[in-house]
Amino acid sequence: MSASAQPAAAAPVRIRPYSSADAAATRDVFSRAVKITAASHYTTEQRAAWAAGSGSLNRWNADRSAHHTLVAVEMLAESHDDRAVVSVAIDASPGGQKGLMAVRTDPEGEVQSSRMAVAAPDARRDADHGTKAQAATEHIVGYVDFRDSGYIDHLFVAPNRGRQGVASQLLTAAIARARDHGAVELTSHASLVAIPVFERQGFTVVHREQVLLRGQSFDRALMRLALDDWTTDAE
Repeated sequence: MSASAQPAAAAPVRIRPYSSADAAATRDVFSRAVKITAASHYTTEQRAAWAAGSGSLNRWNADRSAHHTLVAVEMLAESHDDRAVVSVAIDASPGGQKGLMAVRTDPEGEVQSSRMAVAAPDARRDADHGTKAQAATEHIVGYVDFRDSGYIDHLFVAPNRGRQGVASQLLTAAIARARDHGAVELTSHASLVAIPVFERQGFTVVHREQVLLRGQSFDRALMRLALDDWTTDAE
């Protein structure tokens, strides 16, 4: 089942294939979308039951890797002051690519977060000298996956990027990819939150239904799109 805020305008994101390194970030998007975005249509108890389905990180990665999964990423440019962030130049695989590991600390010097980013040569030189460094970091804001059968299982967007066109961009990319893989139609069990997103891409409701999940009843809709009728103008 999918949940996504209704988009209002195109968002500046890039769509790319999923990799195992995206497991934690995509699972976090799922959890926050269910707990926050879905609050407009589902109760606290329903959302808790839904979110409990994420499972272990290994299982999550196996599920995403078993299907055709695409992620939406935004590139964030950061300026790091060495008094708050220690930027260390390291080799990042594959290909021995250079990068920056930015480790953010609090005023007492305790590590608060760390982030790996591929950096330009000038940024790496700045890091070597312990001065200010700038690097573009990739931040996942949504994802979609579909099976070989043409069934779209997940479509989720981070709550802070809802209503900005991210869901429509992901769905458009998934439709195009599925058609390239020979699918003749797509189907999905869409949540009440996601139904408008699917409708804008040309999906129609086959029927509405209630399903029981971990003791909670959910309203959703089975939706279908015939790919021979689909064009990018459907959005």
